Amino acid sequence: MNRRKAFIFIIILAIICLFTNILYYAVIMYGESKKRANRMLVADHIYEVMKPELDKPVTVAKMVASDEILKEFLYTETEYEKTDAVNHMQSYLAGFNDTLGFDTFFFVSEATKRYYTNNGLLKTIDPEGDSHDIWYSAFVSGESDIGVTVDKDQNNDNELTMFVNSKVYGEGNKLLGICGVGVSIKKMQTLQKQYEDSYDVSIYLTNPSGLIMVDDNDADIQKKYIDAGAFVKGGDMIYEDWGRDSYTVTGYLEDADWYLVIKKENEDLTLTDSDYIFTCMSIVAFFVSALSGILLLGRQEKGFTYKNDDNTKYDDLTGLPNRNYFKDIYGERGDFNTTIYKSLVVFDIDYFKEANDNQDGDDILCSVVNIAKECFGKKGEVFRWGGDEFMILLEWSVEFANEICREFCKKVEAGNRVTISMGLTEIRLAENVKKNYHRAVQGCYLVKEMGGNGVKRI
Repeated sequence: MNRRKAFIFIIILAIICLFTNILYYAVIMYGESKKRANRMLVADHIYEVMKPELDKPVTVAKMVASDEILKEFLYTETEYEKTDAVNHMQSYLAGFNDTLGFDTFFFVSEATKRYYTNNGLLKTIDPEGDSHDIWYSAFVSGESDIGVTVDKDQNNDNELTMFVNSKVYGEGNKLLGICGVGVSIKKMQTLQKQYEDSYDVSIYLTNPSGLIMVDDNDADIQKKYIDAGAFVKGGDMIYEDWGRDSYTVTGYLEDADWYLVIKKENEDLTLTDSDYIFTCMSIVAFFVSALSGILLLGRQEKGFTYKNDDNTKYDDLTGLPNRNYFKDIYGERGDFNTTIYKSLVVFDIDYFKEANDNQDGDDILCSVVNIAKECFGKKGEVFRWGGDEFMILLEWSVEFANEICREFCKKVEAGNRVTISMGLTEIRLAENVKKNYHRAVQGCYLVKEMGGNGVKRI
């Protein structure tokens, strides 16, 4: 076959391929337009059901925050005997709770730091002494007067609860305290599960960063993120088509400043009629490419070098999650929006280069990691940050973490011919991951300057 005939043949195949493309897209576009309309109807229905579940506690919290009866009491709170003040507030909050049927009503006084609930006095807030109370100082220092978050309810057997917090202001815009409403996550999950089963979709409630706040799986709450690329405040719900019957619909819940995400991921690989057409089109395209290469360019062989850019989320040597994994969990902005972890640790191996020259560096790294897993157990998550540097998130308070870190240093020194330097800091929810991380790094550097083999709390 000469070049002219080969060229004509290729043109004919190209026309067939083009026609197949047009037919394929005509078929799928018609079907997809109908699917999209139906999916948006379902999403609108779910949105209209879920939205009031968040709007109601927000509205009630705002109402209580503006109640003049509450403010009049707070102006004279310190003049009451403690018992009388507690009885008064318990009766006041219980009245709301009995009428409206929430799980918790509370008020934290700025003057006395008393944490009043519908069941009485829960505690006295101490953000510096009790890491569980950090939320109070973080919310007070924040710009927003309303905040919706998820935490364990100490007033209700530590049940996972959605809290709506509202600042209460007095004369001259003086902060009098924070009032709030608590709704058990289980109630939200029951409604969520009902619609997930009915429409075969996954439903999430997230904060503006994409951190999951409500999910039917407790393990994912405040730990996993959803891509926040389609998060837009206000306006209509946003539809994103991912192909093969996979899609996402996102809507903004203004009162809570949260997002409703409805997601469908199709794992069925069965070929549809459209898929068969696409397969035929692909075969035609393959033959066109093959004939073009054989007839016009000949059988010349060329060598290619492929670069593997597959960045895994786990370290090959130690099996630990790495920086890519951490980035996926906390997103691009890197905000700590969870109260699960209380402390952050950064450590590396002292004089690792010299140790690596004289010993098996991989054995050293694996040994140190095994000791870390033994010391921090299920209360800590260890990440290999790079080289001989590691980061740990701990559920313990910084005081208790400090003692465990010292034991860790001793065990590493006893079990290996190396030592480690550790920087320890308390996680501040008001600051992003980067700031918390750099405080711990500073502590690690200070230990190294003093000769290594120790822990420095910053």
